[in-house]
Amino acid sequence: MSFTASGATATSSPVNVTVSGNAFTLSGLKAGTYSDFSITNAGCTGSTATAKTISDPASPTLTAGTATNPSTCGGNGSIAFTSTNLPDGTYALIYDKDGAAASATVNVQSGVFTLNALSIGSYTNFSISSLGCGALDSTIKTIANNPDITAPSISCIGNQIVPCQTTTIPDFRSLVTVIDNCDSSPIITQVPGSGTAFINGMDIKIKATDVTGNSSECHFTVSSEIITVSAGDDVYIKEGESIELNAVASTAGSFEWNTADGLSNLLIANPFANPSETTTYTVVFRSTEGCMSEDSITVFVEPDLKDDTKYGFSPNNDNVNDFWEIDTIEKYPDNEVSIYNRWGDLVFQIKNYDNANNVFSGVANKKRSMGADILPEGTYFFDIKISGMHHLKKTKGFLVLKR
Repeated sequence: MSFTASGATATSSPVNVTVSGNAFTLSGLKAGTYSDFSITNAGCTGSTATAKTISDPASPTLTAGTATNPSTCGGNGSIAFTSTNLPDGTYALIYDKDGAAASATVNVQSGVFTLNALSIGSYTNFSISSLGCGALDSTIKTIANNPDITAPSISCIGNQIVPCQTTTIPDFRSLVTVIDNCDSSPIITQVPGSGTAFINGMDIKIKATDVTGNSSECHFTVSSEIITVSAGDDVYIKEGESIELNAVASTAGSFEWNTADGLSNLLIANPFANPSETTTYTVVFRSTEGCMSEDSITVFVEPDLKDDTKYGFSPNNDNVNDFWEIDTIEKYPDNEVSIYNRWGDLVFQIKNYDNANNVFSGVANKKRSMGADILPEGTYFFDIKISGMHHLKKTKGFLVLKR
């Protein structure tokens, strides 16, 4: 059979047809206008010039409408669509979510349908096909979890004390409780993170972030356990006496004293000390974790008092007992000696009394207006002031001046 095609694509003539009962169908025709049909049989030809037009169905359209966000935490949103030239029925809607291809089955009724059960994200490149014709809408629609504006609640821990040998920060996240109104598993972070070099007194931040991006944080400090030991207060003993020392530590561990001079035992907290002279003892404490601390105590030993001071002298220039000699006062140069007459008047005073140049020889250097420098014989009263320890038995009393 031969014909003429106008506007048809990939349609050729002649074509073979099968006639049955003087009827046949010319199929496989593209859209276009067909005319001048003719057919030949047994040398005889029949023809018709009637024009026939083949048309494609109307192309559908697709429009993405309102995007509805979830009404509850973790819920789903939806996007409404309208269409034209799309018969009622079930279709496959193709689209992209957050850059990844996806699809869903939708039910078109009277040119409208809704894409449901959408999680938060960005949606675009919507396409649908009917009778071989497709519709596309590249509008970007966003589903956001707007209802959740509440940050997670953190039950923070207090300031932490770590063992004294700690060198890196532990992971404290498991000690923190986080509750969120929507997200059952908020992300918990720690800054600085576990494994970071430990610095005594450093600040730690714990932050909780829910799926919507709401966050809250709390802070606490981390300090090293302080190991202390006290050797006790300094003590005074008489020469020849002993005293029990008593070191006290803040935790369990061992003790060791640094010197054996006069100690009964170096490896206990409470040895007896019997030094022959003033001695400082240092105790070193080592905790069971290996951390150390030390402290010192001084045991002052007061020597036996041997004071040969005579409380009388005769300044008569015979080079014997011409001044008041105070036994070994020269060993304590930070001194002051005052002499008073029987009426309580200060008649002599001098610093750095040394039994050599600075001495009382019966000559006044105070109250000279009351009489001559040369003091008369009689009884006088003394007051000796010395800084620090000394061996004098008497620092106040009377002495006799005889000429």
